[in-house]
Amino acid sequence: MTAEIDIKDAGELVEIVGEVCAMDAPLLQRRRFVMERLCQLVDADYWTWGIAADLRPGVLPSWVLHLHGGFEDGQLAKFARAQEHPDMARLTAPFAELLAVTGSHVTRLRQQTDPEDTFVRSGAYPLWAELDIAPGIMSCRPVDATTLSSVLIHRRMTRPFFTERDARLAHILLSEIPWLHPRGTRSEDVAAVPMLSPGKRSILLLLMAGQSRGQIAKNLGLSVHTINDHVKEIFGVFGVNSHSQLAARFLAGDGGDGLGE
Repeated sequence: MTAEIDIKDAGELVEIVGEVCAMDAPLLQRRRFVMERLCQLVDADYWTWGIAADLRPGVLPSWVLHLHGGFEDGQLAKFARAQEHPDMARLTAPFAELLAVTGSHVTRLRQQTDPEDTFVRSGAYPLWAELDIAPGIMSCRPVDATTLSSVLIHRRMTRPFFTERDARLAHILLSEIPWLHPRGTRSEDVAAVPMLSPGKRSILLLLMAGQSRGQIAKNLGLSVHTINDHVKEIFGVFGVNSHSQLAARFLAGDGGDGLGE
């Protein structure tokens, strides 16, 4: 990351850090505040923040969503399908390789990890084009040996790529407030995510995004009965009996428990 930021950008970052540190609010609310302000700074259209498991070169990433912004009704389900396309394993491989080497917080632009723009020739491209969402900035921070805090920032497909300045702002803000990143998620729960089929992972993502079973059925074009069957199997994998218990497994420690270290 070599781009310099100017005095105005630096002032904006200081203001955001100061405001979020002074907020008397739950941790999820603070994360949302930071992402909304960051997206204003870099002129982004969409963002997600969650946890990723098994991010290894050549392996399709598994992730669970905590927060998101900018998506319209029904768009999040299609976004999940696009993320689950098999070609995403190849497209995320350079980023995964870099993470494996550094073992620290990494932020990269789409054009840095895919300089030849193979994305537009991939099987995943039509799904993203239908959404009018393009991969943009990916920022991940290791939480433990198997878990990553994962932030994705996007623009519409027809808009210009993010710049090195945009990625640097994202990296500074997300890496310099380490207590914003997920805490309390059990590594064994994250490790169980890859055990789910791509379809069930999409349902898990939408459950964690707060959607009801009826909304999920509508967005995925399935019956509520089918969704209920899938949810029952998901609950079984994680050893829970309710949506709230499932959420607690991944969001433990997110209830306004101070600034941490």
